[in-house]
Amino acid sequence: MTKHKSFNIIDRYQEHNDVAAETLKKLDGLKLQLNPIHYSIVYECFINIDPIFSKRIEDALKTHTYDNQTAESLYTELISQFINLKIPTGEVNELLSNLLLELETWNESTQYKQAVITEEVDFIVKQNLPDKIIKRLEAVVMPTLQELFTDADRLRKCVIDSTEEIKQLKEELQQANKLAKTDELTGIPNRRGFNSFIEHVSKEAIVQTSSFALIIFDLDFFKTINDTYGHLIGDSTLRYIAKLLTSETKGRDYIARIGGEEFAVVLPNTHYSAALKVADNIRHEISTKKLVVKNHTKPLQLSVSGGVAMYQMNEVLDTLVQRADSALYHAKNHGRNRISGEESL
Repeated sequence: MTKHKSFNIIDRYQEHNDVAAETLKKLDGLKLQLNPIHYSIVYECFINIDPIFSKRIEDALKTHTYDNQTAESLYTELISQFINLKIPTGEVNELLSNLLLELETWNESTQYKQAVITEEVDFIVKQNLPDKIIKRLEAVVMPTLQELFTDADRLRKCVIDSTEEIKQLKEELQQANKLAKTDELTGIPNRRGFNSFIEHVSKEAIVQTSSFALIIFDLDFFKTINDTYGHLIGDSTLRYIAKLLTSETKGRDYIARIGGEEFAVVLPNTHYSAALKVADNIRHEISTKKLVVKNHTKPLQLSVSGGVAMYQMNEVLDTLVQRADSALYHAKNHGRNRISGEESL
């Protein structure tokens, strides 16, 4: 067993070296400067962890639109994705919210206490006190209180300024988190957004002892569309599917683009038969529309295949996705342009 494990580690190390060598070869062939930015981008293209991101790099290289500016933009996006995975944005957001509350509470409290102290000191000074006490109040207590109030006012101004900065940071964090979970091409949630939502809805299902349906759609013959009409039309097709899914779902239903031409629909509190009907309605709506393509006499006829699965209490979400995916491939293997449910597996 140990020997086999060591062999796997050696294989992975060799695989990494092979990819690194291919990356350096590619950089040399493109006459690109060997720096961390270009290396990271081209390496990412080779390892293909994020197929959509890798395709954008590949397209930029093929169309000769890849330059230093493009590389810096892609590199920033790559690093942003990594940071988003490592930083628990929900916890940071809660921390900032709590900090804002504490600062606002402190500000209100100090203003109130300062007003009370001022009023009470004025009252005491007006009393018939011995000269010795009055002199001590005027010489020591009053100047000290004035210094304390001045310091408090200065600190309050800093707190107000900091509060505004924290509010802005909180908004930027929320925006960055939203962008990280949004598919750039279609404007709907991406795989990261889908993972976040399905985890949330599964927790709700456990609390409510309910279930939800998952539909996975795959656009049929998408490669043929790209080859026949070009990648721009291919991209427009994906945007069209996203828009149609948005119009065909409602309420708490959730859609996402989870792969190149794969889309997911989550239907909370939906029975299996209803989910099959929703999936088939979407399939029918797509297959009956003919799209006119500029400079092409033949209209573009689209179709999708779909797989439907139901969440089972406390199951691992990957298992649910795998069942829906298997149902999808059952539909593809039996003629495409059809919906298969998990009962067909």
